[in-house]
Amino acid sequence: INNVLLFNRAFQGGAIAFQNVAGYSTLRLINSTVFRNQAINTGGISCSSSFFGITHCRVANSIVYSNASAAAPTLLQQFNQPPNRISHSCVAGWGSLPWPGFAVIASPPALLPSGRPTALSPCIDTGNARFCPLPYDITGSPRVIGPNIDMGAYERQFNNRHCNRETRKCQPKWADICN
Repeated sequence: INNVLLFNRAFQGGAIAFQNVAGYSTLRLINSTVFRNQAINTGGISCSSSFFGITHCRVANSIVYSNASAAAPTLLQQFNQPPNRISHSCVAGWGSLPWPGFAVIASPPALLPSGRPTALSPCIDTGNARFCPLPYDITGSPRVIGPNIDMGAYERQFNNRHCNRETRKCQPKWADICN
């Protein structure tokens, strides 16, 4: 929950390589940003199982975009196989293969290099709060600003203020003002 995985490099799964050797395992990616990672095989998220394992991948309110691998189409650069459940997320190449999902968009997420959404991002107010158990984003700012939750790890703070989740007091956030 609330993860930012940017600019990583690996042989497989530039951001996440999740492998299950035996039994049942689930990778849950909630309100996370997986952006601009690279790998030889699957630049974004690689989920796999051995002969004795079952692996599931569930994605909600997340951005998986601009990940690169050497020889894969755009969607397969993001995931090596379809997630078992995916909803309210922004995924590059979505719709190019008949993978199931609900409220998944393929439009560019309009992110800053830090992974924060710009004011023009289609990921603002397009998530579903039902999937996020935390009331704050990765910076500790309130999670729902506007009519709905944002996709990704950052909730767009239109007033350029940072709120402390314990005291609920807000102060200017200079990084947001400068970005």
